[in-house]
Amino acid sequence: MARQLAIRFRESVLITLKAIAGRDQHACGNIRDLVSDTVICTDLDSLLSTDIIILAVTDTAIATVSDKIDARGALVLHTSGSVPMAALKNHKRYGVLYPLQSFSESNRVDWDTVPVCIEAHTVSDLDIVRTIASVLSPKIFEVTTAQRKHLHVAAVFANNFANHCFTMAQEICEKHTIPFELLHPLILETATKAITQEPDKSQTGPAMRGDKEIILAHLETLDTEPKEIYRVLTNAITHYYGRKKL
Repeated sequence: MARQLAIRFRESVLITLKAIAGRDQHACGNIRDLVSDTVICTDLDSLLSTDIIILAVTDTAIATVSDKIDARGALVLHTSGSVPMAALKNHKRYGVLYPLQSFSESNRVDWDTVPVCIEAHTVSDLDIVRTIASVLSPKIFEVTTAQRKHLHVAAVFANNFANHCFTMAQEICEKHTIPFELLHPLILETATKAITQEPDKSQTGPAMRGDKEIILAHLETLDTEPKEIYRVLTNAITHYYGRKKL
């Protein structure tokens, strides 16, 4: 997250990236090549006085890092989807800047497509957060802490759980010497339909049809862990569409 934010902010004329603090030299080294004229440090006490501080750290580290920062009146933001805004309430000014996307160090983000969810303790600071968000993306949404909590759960289903299903599909293919690329068009089509149609209108497969013979045949081919996941998802689908559970 920090690396991708730094890249985007460096491209903007509205934002001056004054300093970046990392937990150690290795973490700082991963971003040093992008911001050669920006202060890089591992000591929070070395941070320069600034208008805005963004905590792009893991969820579990937000409260700890926040407590160690002397904001000196700066607006402090975190970037988490699941941590309440109130985790920063030890500061006078605080809020949330949550880009809803899965980030990795190597992949360049198409920020113009990324929704950015914002929240702030005061109306005046919300306007500032909105301005920062506009540097990242044109897709800006005001989302409360309660809404963001549910949104993050939805994102876990849409991204993390779905990706694990792709992983299991890949392992099944590899185990039986089948090229995983045979599933690539199907994966893309599934994602496209989820966007262009309502997902529940796009559901297909034996669970949706209630085809128990095929389902049982599938279960016989699976090892313990994927078998249990197959059974749980099948029962969820059959229940949703009014079929009888296994």
